[in-house]
Amino acid sequence: MEELTLTTPNGTYRYSEKDHSGLSPDYISVNTVTDGTFVPTVWSKSELEKVAK
Repeated sequence: MEELTLTTPNGTYRYSEKDHSGLSPDYISVNTVTDGTFVPTVWSKSELEKVAK
């Protein structure tokens, strides 16, 4: 898996010897749980909007 690149409908994941999640820090999301549902914080929404453009 250390050299795997996987493209899915959710994005491209690039795994390496030191990165087993395949994601860059740009995709970190801080969430709360409300009524059993993950809800992104205001910060997460603004950061993820930047990456989505």
